[in-house]
Amino acid sequence: MIGLTGPESGATALLFCIAPVVFLATWTDLKEFRIPNALPIVGLVVFALTCMVFLPLSEIPDRLLGGLIVFAVCFVLFSARAMGGGDAKLLPVIALFIPAGDALMVLIILSVCGLAGLLVIRLMAPRAASLPLGAAAEWQVWSSRKHFPYAYAMAGALALYILVRLIR
Repeated sequence: MIGLTGPESGATALLFCIAPVVFLATWTDLKEFRIPNALPIVGLVVFALTCMVFLPLSEIPDRLLGGLIVFAVCFVLFSARAMGGGDAKLLPVIALFIPAGDALMVLIILSVCGLAGLLVIRLMAPRAASLPLGAAAEWQVWSSRKHFPYAYAMAGALALYILVRLIR
């Protein structure tokens, strides 16, 4: 049954709370290759305010540990110049909203979305000026060959993960 009922409904509802932050980060990442520092901070505040409403207290330490692990991995990747700073700040915040039992599934979805996003952007980039993109035709995503806005993949993965939670 599709919907927000049952014991998992709180965790699913929690995902809807972070979605606007992630989608705004995607927009700025595509446009400017930049995720403003305020967005991960807002994500942390959203988690702090909503986790008490939507999660059992016993689950919060696991979420914090998951976020800390993702932060450590992202820090290493950022230090090695394998990940952008905005992505390295946003991904640990998103991890706070993912139950530990779903981490592998979300990682797989994120990887698929990253590959799909890379292919779409690389295929569209040479044609961006001729496509009816309006103001989006001027976005930096179309002109860079060195960088990939990974918030695009994070938003896609979050959307697909929400859909999976709603239908299972």
